[in-house]
Amino acid sequence: MQKSTEWLTSSWSYCLFIALLAMVIMALVMFIPAGDSNITADSSMRFGHIGAAFSSLPTWVTRWMTFQHYVFAGSLLFFIWHVEARVYLFGLIVSHGIFMIQVSHAPFNRLELGLVSLNHLTWIPALLFMIYRWPALNKNSPYSLWYHIAIFQLLFSLTFDIRDSTAYIATLLLR
Repeated sequence: MQKSTEWLTSSWSYCLFIALLAMVIMALVMFIPAGDSNITADSSMRFGHIGAAFSSLPTWVTRWMTFQHYVFAGSLLFFIWHVEARVYLFGLIVSHGIFMIQVSHAPFNRLELGLVSLNHLTWIPALLFMIYRWPALNKNSPYSLWYHIAIFQLLFSLTFDIRDSTAYIATLLLR
């Protein structure tokens, strides 16, 4: 019975799941018919549009985003020695990578903050992996402090991202 759950301990399984989830997210935004989007926009217009959406966020959200950047940067201190930090970092890189592709190529009428929330769903496998590996964590180390903060950051962010992603997908399907 040991072999049947061996995939749960493999970081490669979680990275593969992140990559598959990224492909599903890309397909949702890129291949559902665009509706009445006849706007052609260059990259500066596209990134300016999404930047304007970010600037309209409440102050607490922009402060939370700044905090997240510190947590993300913290993973760089540990990813060489800790597989959980590598999976966390991989989820982050994939979410930002697909965001850049989508802003560059998605129909203009899809460039909304819900797009960002949808991309953050690639963090779910990293969160699950970190929770699964938590019992084996050395609780008295700087890595442990970062680990607990990262789990909190993922849980808090995904609470809102799942809600916003669901609304965004519903909007795409109803257009």
